[in-house]
Amino acid sequence: MLRKKPKTAKDLLRHSKKRAIERYNLYLTNNEVYEIRDLLVAGKGTYLGTESHSKTHWKLNYKGVELITVYDKNRRMVATFLDLNMANNNDYIDKNLLTNAG
Repeated sequence: MLRKKPKTAKDLLRHSKKRAIERYNLYLTNNEVYEIRDLLVAGKGTYLGTESHSKTHWKLNYKGVELITVYDKNRRMVATFLDLNMANNNDYIDKNLLTNAG
C-alpha cells in the first residue's frame, strides 16, 4: 500500500481557497488567504476550540463576511473553511462561542 504524501502549506492553500468558494461563495486570492492567516496569528479572530495539537478553530470577520476557519499551526496556514452547519456539528467547537462571537 502506498503512503499518502503529507499535506504541505501549498496544498492547504489550494484546499482552503476551494472551500471558501464552495461554502461562502468567496473567491480568495493567495494573498487574501495569507492575510486571513496573518489576522488569525495576530489574534484578531475569536478562538472557538482546539481539534488537535496542531489545528485550532477560529471565527473571523473578513471584509464583512463571518468566516469559520481551521488553522494548522505546523504548516502556518489556513487549513480549511467551515460553514455554520459544519461548525455546529463539530465536537471541537464551543457552541456558546460560536453563537456569541463577533
